[in-house]
Amino acid sequence: MCIIIVKTEYSKLDLNILKKSWNINNAGAGFAYIHNNELILENNLFTFDEFYKKYISNDIDNKKSIIHFRNPTRGDKNNTQPINIGTGVLAHNGTIKNLGVPNIGKSDSKLFAEIVYNYTNDEIKLKQKELEKYINIGRIVFLMNNGELIFLNKDLWIIKDGVYFSNDKIFNKKILSLKEWIEQKII
Repeated sequence: MCIIIVKTEYSKLDLNILKKSWNINNAGAGFAYIHNNELILENNLFTFDEFYKKYISNDIDNKKSIIHFRNPTRGDKNNTQPINIGTGVLAHNGTIKNLGVPNIGKSDSKLFAEIVYNYTNDEIKLKQKELEKYINIGRIVFLMNNGELIFLNKDLWIIKDGVYFSNDKIFNKKILSLKEWIEQKII
């Protein structure tokens, strides 16, 4: 399962988090960020050194950004993320049933991106429940051209030190999502 890291402006990431994310999900990486009101996309980074040099040279520690490390379940190696959707980018964590096949062609994420291509912020929000149902328990985040972040299944994301993580695989202990925390408090 991939990992997505979503940084708000000025939230720093420890180098060890980036290295551990790569070590667990080393089939490619990428990131997207806003700079001077423009959305910049860097993907198809296939070594940690290549990723980290771009991360540092683009000063990602000081920018709102989406970072994605890939562990493929569908599609060939040329399916790194984030993925351009015309009005922004998306990054996906999980497997979307009935989209894509293992090791061949487009990933389920790229096929999903084609479905939502050119959706506006308002269209994504209007169809959010339907999109969440479609991706089941997967996680998707959109970084729109205007800088807005839109999360699908936001209650399944983990927030640690102001940074969103799509899962807890990189942490040494289980971190509860908001949904898990609420369920524990109710029981």
